[in-house]
Amino acid sequence: YFARLDLNGTVVWTTSWGNPGNDAGEAIVSTSASTFVMAGHCGACGEYDHTEDRYKSHMYAIGIDLNGDTTWTAVIGDTLFDRKAFAVDVTTGGDLLIGGERQDLSLVDADVFRTNDSGQPMWEKAYDAAPWDRVLDLRALSDGFVAIGWSYGAFSRQVLMVRKDQNGE
Repeated sequence: YFARLDLNGTVVWTTSWGNPGNDAGEAIVSTSASTFVMAGHCGACGEYDHTEDRYKSHMYAIGIDLNGDTTWTAVIGDTLFDRKAFAVDVTTGGDLLIGGERQDLSLVDADVFRTNDSGQPMWEKAYDAAPWDRVLDLRALSDGFVAIGWSYGAFSRQVLMVRKDQNGE
């Protein structure tokens, strides 16, 4: 769900996206003076996994202009992992960094994608500090990014913080 309000709080327009299933917008960033990108996840927008007889969660990103029109959408995922996005930021070069988690049957890793300005993946990196890791926020830097979130393992929930270069290394 998106809504544009004026400075007095009056609704200018609203729009929404989604499919049947559990869809959520988790983060939004301004990519220019007239465009925004929302990142989140969708429950039934990717490929159907016939081996598990279900749709896996996919990361979802959408570009919206100031008129409420969709400029592009991107579904990021496959039938190997459930993926959810909780954070998005724009790099100085205009690419997007999308952070969240990817889950297989037993482990959840912190996950970061770098995409172009229309959501097409350039690379994906998973970070495994404990059995369950999640990126909740990230910030693009001139030479990479920093991501924060949490890890849950033998010592209960711990803070997760990673500093990586522009290639996620």
